[in-house]
Amino acid sequence: MSDRLIKTIAFDGTSRALIVQRDDGHYSYRMQGLWEVDGRAEWSPPGPYGGVYSSPEMAEHEARARKATRSN
Repeated sequence: MSDRLIKTIAFDGTSRALIVQRDDGHYSYRMQGLWEVDGRAEWSPPGPYGGVYSSPEMAEHEARARKATRSN
């Protein structure tokens, strides 16, 4: 059981959202940040699901809206 990656949305070079299809067939997004590990950059493990949506487009819309509100 694992998420199926639909799309990756890069925001500012240090964060991104993964649009995924969950095992139950619904969609969500999971945020990641860029970390420095032993002097090199690596993406953090994906965060928790950011909601449950019926389409990948809605999950993307919500991920972008979340990032916009966190950037202000």
